[in-house]
Amino acid sequence: MTKKITLSELRAMMRDLDVSDEEIAKYLEVDTSDVKGFAPSIRINSTVVDDEGLEADVAIRAFNAWDKRRRQRKYYKKIDAGWPGLRIVSEGDSWFQYPFLLKDVIDHLFDEFAIYSLGAAGDLVADMLDQDEILGAIRAQKPHVLLMSGGGNDLLGDGRVKTALHPFKTGRSAKDYPNDQFETRLRAVLDVYRSIFKQVTIEFPTLKIICRGYDYAQPAKGKWLGRPMSELKITDEKLQADIVKVMINRFNQGLVDLASEFPGQVFRVNAVGAVDENEWRDELHPNRIGCSNVAQKFRNLIGDLFGPAEQLERHLEPSMSPGKEMMIADAKDLEPTAFRHLVDHRTRELLGLEMVPTTDEAERKLFEAEISSHFEKISGGADFLPASFLVKGANAAAAVCRVNLAGGFGTGFLIGTRNLIMTNHHVIATAGDAATATAEFQFEQDAETIVVNFDPDRFFMTSKELDFTIVAIQSTGLELIAPIPLLRSPATVTRGEMVNIVQHPRGRKKEVALHNNDVKRIKDKVIWYVTDTEPGSSGSPVFNNNWDLVALHHAGWIEGVKPRTKASGWPQLFHI
Repeated sequence: MTKKITLSELRAMMRDLDVSDEEIAKYLEVDTSDVKGFAPSIRINSTVVDDEGLEADVAIRAFNAWDKRRRQRKYYKKIDAGWPGLRIVSEGDSWFQYPFLLKDVIDHLFDEFAIYSLGAAGDLVADMLDQDEILGAIRAQKPHVLLMSGGGNDLLGDGRVKTALHPFKTGRSAKDYPNDQFETRLRAVLDVYRSIFKQVTIEFPTLKIICRGYDYAQPAKGKWLGRPMSELKITDEKLQADIVKVMINRFNQGLVDLASEFPGQVFRVNAVGAVDENEWRDELHPNRIGCSNVAQKFRNLIGDLFGPAEQLERHLEPSMSPGKEMMIADAKDLEPTAFRHLVDHRTRELLGLEMVPTTDEAERKLFEAEISSHFEKISGGADFLPASFLVKGANAAAAVCRVNLAGGFGTGFLIGTRNLIMTNHHVIATAGDAATATAEFQFEQDAETIVVNFDPDRFFMTSKELDFTIVAIQSTGLELIAPIPLLRSPATVTRGEMVNIVQHPRGRKKEVALHNNDVKRIKDKVIWYVTDTEPGSSGSPVFNNNWDLVALHHAGWIEGVKPRTKASGWPQLFHI
């Protein structure tokens, strides 16, 4: 049984960083009578705390302030101890700060990163702009990342649900219930986000900003969503849920479009599907497990954005998915006979030598030396190449597109037909991911882009082990772009050759890594070579000097070191 204490003793516990939030939570409870806004209303548990006659003064503002101070003191304690890892400033609503009673998203990330928290349950996005805390905190803390969460309170808090929706009407579809007031508020929220992003990116152009949309809240009979809808005679629980999905999708898409205005600087985490039905604390807030799932979404994106180039000592290694680890561990050296056959094929094709099959390793090494010498002649010194190299390269590059994702960017390319795109599994893992992504062709200098939707219902194939996904697209507007052929022959490249990679590194306009990209190793599923790539290059096509497709860019690798990034180093590819 919890021992009864005074309010003064409770405050002393909150000041003591050695006392856990879980211990403090025993003396608090949710005030279910307060339905104002979207903030969880917290009060002291009078059965175990003597409020000393001050209960009326202990509101959510106080608990927000106490929790915020505790977090900031923990942050400084970590920094003062010589924290060598990633530094983050976070600003947000109750998904980022749910005082004491819930291990929220920031709580789940705090052990891995040094996070200076500005968040408060019930915060409006407009308040975040007016308080001007963000710029001050960034100037003082010099973080690598700014995390932001908010918008729900602005759109639907303080009873705004009833004024954001049309009343029930028989036959009215879910998408037609949000009214003009909802759209006006949505534009206002996005405008505030845009103002914050502009201010931050102008002053801190290298800072990464990660914002978050919401998962589908659970309105049924809830005080914040379900009851106001019922007052509008919208009582069918499925219809209520569908309306919430429409509103959340519109907000999430607004963040996606907004992030695209700040390429390489602003990214959005897609929280849709992160929280299962049984992982909600109430209609708006995930429980501990749900918050952990959302935190993992942030973790994954942060891992994609940061690598060795930042020279950070800890917490910058992206979590390799089981599929990636399996592919690397599974890759085997070719049998000597198979490798000799590969060298024979490339010798005939590149050097035009008529020869009998190589019978031993000494002969194979001689021919490999001939291949390397051949490429030294055309890639060093005068660097002669046939003029057709440029024409073929331009045609191949036209088939490459930027993949616009909820949380960032990848690269993909048309294969075999104008109706199919190939990219990595870790770029598009599910049909659901594809349904919310777009493919952007001709995103390059002085060109008008063509944006098309994916159509996973028509065709979707993926392999986590080999890290590829092939998905159908709606190909209108791509009639003049030739797809990249898939070759049946596995003998398209060997050691000592050069490869060329067309990519959208960090979501930038299309770029090409040409030559000095020599192949170092050939295995049964992967080839390794030296080149320049960055996050966002995942899913790029890799070509030999005849512009034949030889591989799909997979990930980065530093020889002799645990995999850290999909950036430059020893990029890992799997052989097509």
